[in-house]
Amino acid sequence: MKDFYKQTKEIRELIVDDRIIEVFRNLSFLIENFSFDKKINSEIILLHRDYLKISRESKLYGDNDNSRRQVNIIIRRVLDIINILEEENKLITGQFNKESSKRSGDEPRKESILNTHFPIVSIEEITKHYKGFELSPISLDLEVGKVTAIVGRNGSGKTTLLKIIAGKIKSNSGTINYHGFNCNGNFYCIKKKIGYVPQKIGNPGIDNLSWLKLSASTHGIRGDENALFVNDVILKMGLEDQLTKKWNEISAGYQLRITLASIMVWRPKLIILDEPLANLDIVAQKFLLATLKRYLNATKYPLSILITSQHIERIETIADNIVFLHEGEAKYNGKKNLLEKRFPFNIFQLKTNLNSNTLEEILEKKQFNYEIDIDEVGLVTIKIDKESSFRSLLNAIDDYGGKINFFQDISNSSLRFFI
Repeated sequence: MKDFYKQTKEIRELIVDDRIIEVFRNLSFLIENFSFDKKINSEIILLHRDYLKISRESKLYGDNDNSRRQVNIIIRRVLDIINILEEENKLITGQFNKESSKRSGDEPRKESILNTHFPIVSIEEITKHYKGFELSPISLDLEVGKVTAIVGRNGSGKTTLLKIIAGKIKSNSGTINYHGFNCNGNFYCIKKKIGYVPQKIGNPGIDNLSWLKLSASTHGIRGDENALFVNDVILKMGLEDQLTKKWNEISAGYQLRITLASIMVWRPKLIILDEPLANLDIVAQKFLLATLKRYLNATKYPLSILITSQHIERIETIADNIVFLHEGEAKYNGKKNLLEKRFPFNIFQLKTNLNSNTLEEILEKKQFNYEIDIDEVGLVTIKIDKESSFRSLLNAIDDYGGKINFFQDISNSSLRFFI
């Protein structure tokens, strides 16, 4: 429950900072993760709508005592809801502690399935052959609550692998078990539970709000529940000001958000994203990845994410597992945090005022076991034995009077595969 109280503290701090839109968005995710009361979620959506209405009127006609009073009423109710959630979680925690104390020392602890990262899809030895290209046998598990990132150079087979898993194309051999979907092998049922976002996003051909409603409806979410789910995803994805715009009036970032919203509104079991960061600025990239991570943590709707991107540093901020493809072959397939253990050396990149000869002189003097390369823009890449830490390297350069303008340790990053 520590994460719960950390989030409630953050929401209170946002209220103090008058960042009310973020308050509603954070509270929406909090309710989804820690409360099973649909009425509270519905009330937050209505309060959010009221706040937006007041904000728009204030911009048009100016702020006044009445609008400030209405906002204060809304904020007080938000604080009441936070208090209700905290009391609710105290009761749950207390009940859990009582049950735990009743167990004998030898009785195994029963973990909730919601806290277990079980495989939702298992891929075994799948292959694909094209003229001039072959996807070699590859196996992996896509786990609930985990992000699997597929990385590699252009033409390495990333999109091919995604399309096979999404059911867009068939493999030549191998099997895919969607055992977390509860579909008993019914492929129509399976495809209805996979959200796929391609590299190029198409115009839906209808207005954005209607698209969200239709997407939910085609997945069996209708009536009052349809409105609840649609309004909920609008809040979580920050789409309030985009719904009335035409598709060609919306930025690439918001087109992606709306496309993602049209999937998240019906809560897939697996979401597959092919180069989603390609046309986004840094702020939009951070928003997207943070939002995906929040959805991933939603205990009510178990989810696994499969993503590719050339923005490796970005997706590694949320990735748990890495698959590195090179010419159709998986050169690495495992946990991100175990990546550096596979190699006998670290890799550091830096920019300095020292030339290559001077750097080599420093490394020789300190008796480092190393390899060094400097590219055409002056980026220095140093492969160095694991016994030598980045601090020892930086200290050696500093002792010589060198200045470091840029430094990164890519020892535990899939970036090392591109060196």
